[in-house]
Amino acid sequence: MSQESLYNIEYLEQTMKLFREMKEQSYAAFLKIKEGVVADIGCGTGQDVINLSALLPETVQLIGIDANEEMIQKANSLQPDASRVSFRLGNAENLPFETDYLAGIRNERLIQHVPDLDKAFSEFYRVLQPGAPLTIVETDWNSLTLYNAPPEFSHRIRNYYMFDNVPNGSAALHLSYYLRSAGFREIKMQVYPVVSRALQQVVEVARLGFILQEMQNKGFISAEELHALNESLEYADKQQHFVSSVNMVIATAVK
Repeated sequence: MSQESLYNIEYLEQTMKLFREMKEQSYAAFLKIKEGVVADIGCGTGQDVINLSALLPETVQLIGIDANEEMIQKANSLQPDASRVSFRLGNAENLPFETDYLAGIRNERLIQHVPDLDKAFSEFYRVLQPGAPLTIVETDWNSLTLYNAPPEFSHRIRNYYMFDNVPNGSAALHLSYYLRSAGFREIKMQVYPVVSRALQQVVEVARLGFILQEMQNKGFISAEELHALNESLEYADKQQHFVSSVNMVIATAVK
């Protein structure tokens, strides 16, 4: 299964429900903007762009950028107001905007997928107006905990999410460094622990089943080990003492 299949439309729609409070906080930095253009980079299906359009005055334009054409097509099918909201193909390392153009930038669970983070943060800084806000939402895969997994598996699963699943799975740990290095100021960090008490929720949102199968296919875990792990997690779930957690990090800064 490809990364496109892993991070598909259904996956993004499910996470919208789970992270509602966190998302609302991620919009806060843009509520004072009265005019100009705000961009969501790595916008996926565009729901956050649409949400922001409902919160900001009509004098603010919203643009969603994503490298996946399927996501852009879905976003275009949902947009309620083409006069204020638009979606286009693009990527974080080469943004389609002039210098000092944007009144704000938001991105969510994008940074972990970007191959060249120095270039991406340099682009964020370039296209923002002086004093404009940047908000980044990222998953801290280093905090991922499966409390019912046998001890020998916990570190292997966490490390796979961090180092093998995506190009920069440890990016949440270094957001402050990248922001400071790019020249941003007034950096603030918030952490939201997300706790799941149902195995199916972790399977759907963190794609745990896919990850474990991929780990077996690549030799990170044997078939026997995978069977023992699944048995342990399913037993905990049936006995209603399954629990898993992961931290979501919100970093804000201004140019």
